[in-house]
Amino acid sequence: MSFVKLKYRIRHAVRPIFYLIVVIFVVGGAFSFDSYQRAQKREGAGGGGGKRKVSKYVATINGKRITRTELDNYLWMVADRGSGLPVEYQRQVLTSWLESKTQAILTAQAIDAEDIRVSKKELQQRREEMVDEDLAPQLAERKALAERLQREGITLEQYRAQRLNELAETPRGSDEAIRDELSYKKLEEKVKGQVQVTDAEVEASFEEVKARHILIDPKRLKGKAEEKLDAEKAELEEKQQAATGGGKPSDPTIQQRLDALAAERQALGAKDWDAEARQKAESLLKEVRGGADFAKLAEANSDDPGSGSQGGDLGWFKRGRMVEEFDQKAFALKPKEISDVVKTQFGYHVIQAMGRRKELPKDFAKNQAQHRDSYIEERKWQAWSKYQQNLKDSAQVEVHDPELAAYRLLDEQGDEDKAISLLDQAIQGDPNNMGARFELAKLWRGKDNQEKALALLLDIEKIQGTDFSGKSEVPGGGSAELMFTVGDLLRDLKRNDEAVARYKEASRLADPLKQQNQFVHFRLEMAFRELKETELADQEKAWLDRFQKSQEATGGNPFGGSFTVQ
Repeated sequence: MSFVKLKYRIRHAVRPIFYLIVVIFVVGGAFSFDSYQRAQKREGAGGGGGKRKVSKYVATINGKRITRTELDNYLWMVADRGSGLPVEYQRQVLTSWLESKTQAILTAQAIDAEDIRVSKKELQQRREEMVDEDLAPQLAERKALAERLQREGITLEQYRAQRLNELAETPRGSDEAIRDELSYKKLEEKVKGQVQVTDAEVEASFEEVKARHILIDPKRLKGKAEEKLDAEKAELEEKQQAATGGGKPSDPTIQQRLDALAAERQALGAKDWDAEARQKAESLLKEVRGGADFAKLAEANSDDPGSGSQGGDLGWFKRGRMVEEFDQKAFALKPKEISDVVKTQFGYHVIQAMGRRKELPKDFAKNQAQHRDSYIEERKWQAWSKYQQNLKDSAQVEVHDPELAAYRLLDEQGDEDKAISLLDQAIQGDPNNMGARFELAKLWRGKDNQEKALALLLDIEKIQGTDFSGKSEVPGGGSAELMFTVGDLLRDLKRNDEAVARYKEASRLADPLKQQNQFVHFRLEMAFRELKETELADQEKAWLDRFQKSQEATGGNPFGGSFTVQ
């Protein structure tokens, strides 16, 4: 699937999420200050050492500051709901939380700006609706409900009033939560209510364009440059190691080139990759207009994995199916016409329209009203999505927390060097921040610095209380993914006995027959076989066989489903 189409689908998939977000933040906000104090007490636990020195505010959204207390309470709530938050999920949880919190703040500010109000009557009416929704399953079993009411000696109306009072005392049924929900709905309805369409627009909605494009992504452009330098570095290091291992002196020219490569790689971080991407797109546009084969250029250069291998072909699509800038340009082109360079959030595009068609449904004249309603509904959702995106695009967001800032930088710009510096800063401020250590280790491993990566992960083991320093294993924490990653790094460094100990611990931690553990055991089997640990590999195979049988017995798909944080 192309980046452009993917973005459209994501936007429309998250429409209902805000309702859940409202509930989450009401629940999170209902936590007492005591829960924050409990979160602070854990600073001294483990082997990280040092006092926690972190900013009071983690971010500021259009002048609205998000406190550290809110983040700590949320993380405590997430950890309390399971057996703790595995380090490999911390980045995902933090970035999702900031995204959700930002959207909630921007929406609340928009509600104020639009002067949207909710009356006490509306609050009570919605609370009564919620009680009726809760009671619906019981009302369906009238006999059981009647027997319960008889035992308790109350009428249905008295029972309903009792449930209404109970609901009002919960975070979900509080005035604040219901006001947020209704205000959000009113804002959504106001934005959607401004959509007007003509009969000509309804007919035009059936028009389709067949187009192809070349995408140049600044982040991917930087990644390619880094990969090229890293490949040359690995090749030179292998030559150097082979020479010195054979008793020959090291080649000074190889070391000189390695030093030069290190300097070149560092310089990549200072480049304006957005400008580089635009320049490359302009160059490709010049080639295309000069008669070069568009499909071959797309196959060789496009950063869209969904269409690049197909010569940039996106197939046929209707209006509104692509991101706005792309959509407008594609439908403005005549067949065979090539666009100027077009910028979207994915990078820079060169677009060529290949054809245009409009095929009205056979029942269009008969069911024109139905088609009109369907098109209006689609346009309303597009208007609402665009409104939310505009709120986000125009927001002034300052991220003060270095860990959150690092993840935002990686997601938006892919700047690993700055992210490493920020994660270092996060760890200095909070020595027990295991998630930051884990992500920093991944970055160092990506730069082939296995020693630094391993040192960070071993620190996590100490903080969590897992001791592998003696002859026997004394597991005391961690996650299967962490243990597997440590094992891989130890194996990279030829410390195979230690690697096996971590792999065995990963297997123990992933023992329950759950979907999310399947991939862990699959990789463990491969690792043990590569290490010639046949008995251990067979144990992993046995687990996978048991898992498959359990799925078949319950009618599940052993190769499908979703992975969740338990």
